[in-house]
Amino acid sequence: RSLSVFIGGISSSLFCSLDKLIVGLRLGSSSLSIYSIASLIASQINLFVSLLVQPSVHVFPRFRSGNSADDRLMRYANLSIVMGPALAVLSIALWPLASYVFWGNTHNHYAILDARQAVLLMCLIYGVYSCNCYGYYWSLSRGDYLKSSRIILTAGLTALILMAVVPLRYGIFGIIFCNAAYILTCLLTVYALNGRFAAVKRSIYVSLFLLIAGTFLASQRSL
Repeated sequence: RSLSVFIGGISSSLFCSLDKLIVGLRLGSSSLSIYSIASLIASQINLFVSLLVQPSVHVFPRFRSGNSADDRLMRYANLSIVMGPALAVLSIALWPLASYVFWGNTHNHYAILDARQAVLLMCLIYGVYSCNCYGYYWSLSRGDYLKSSRIILTAGLTALILMAVVPLRYGIFGIIFCNAAYILTCLLTVYALNGRFAAVKRSIYVSLFLLIAGTFLASQRSL
């Protein structure tokens, strides 16, 4: 059990360090700064969803089909599925504030445009990725450390390999898109729901709508 937790934890830690090393080596310091800020902003989405869903760990052990814990669990599942995309849209809408904070003294219009597109793309990816929170805490509460560690490790290694081999002609956006491999961790939530998708069907529809709205907002150059 300890080994499984260690593998899952170290894979996340390695990704958080090695992805920036790859960006710096392949694209240089200018792209690294954009990537780092985009990661910093987008990672707050997953952090906030984790804080909201984390109390579910105390409900999972008492879960029995048909009792009151059932409804509480589904509330956490719906929250996990909706909040990520919702926060992604909010982050996109608040781009002008991020632009002022991080690039307020920059007068290079093209640099700001690249940074904007990088941040918004990363936010959309993390909006989907954060839907794994319910499944992650479900796995921890059930002691299924090996499954969660395997999925997290596979997703992290896949993302790093893609970042190392993606053609340089795609630039910073190609490397950022490689973060989408971490969406594989949403399989944790799929396993946790165990076929109970009817209970979260409405949340899935809302999330899809939010992601479409976020994509539309991100495509508007006037943001």
